[in-house]
Amino acid sequence: MSPRALTREARPGLAVSLIAEFKVIPHESDPMDPFPEECELISFFEVEPTIADAGVPWAYNQLDFVTERESDYVHCVIEPGYETLVFRWSKNGDAIVELDLKQVKGLEVENRGSETLVASFRQGHALLPLRIQLRPRVRVFWGTTSEL
Repeated sequence: MSPRALTREARPGLAVSLIAEFKVIPHESDPMDPFPEECELISFFEVEPTIADAGVPWAYNQLDFVTERESDYVHCVIEPGYETLVFRWSKNGDAIVELDLKQVKGLEVENRGSETLVASFRQGHALLPLRIQLRPRVRVFWGTTSEL
């Protein structure tokens, strides 16, 4: 069976609310692996993040990125040491996507035609990788496998 996927682009008057329940799987407290280089994240978000603890490596810090492009507002908070990612996207002040994710195993920035931030999850959740594009327009792709 093929995976079911959610693709979301901004359309006036539409918003997406996602609530996913999945069991907690114990793991080591290592930071996300893989994790992008600082320059890759800065290139992707086109802005330097606000960092919670100056002098602490990004892999063990809280990174707060805010990107504004025309009517799109994207706020992303990444805590690699806690394997968390918060992603909020609004258009003209209206919420389009709000995600508060735990057990994010790894992050990568792919460059296949357009830059895409890819978040992968720990095994056992039946979740496909979350894929976020900011250029040429904001797009979010996510879904589940057929093993739900």
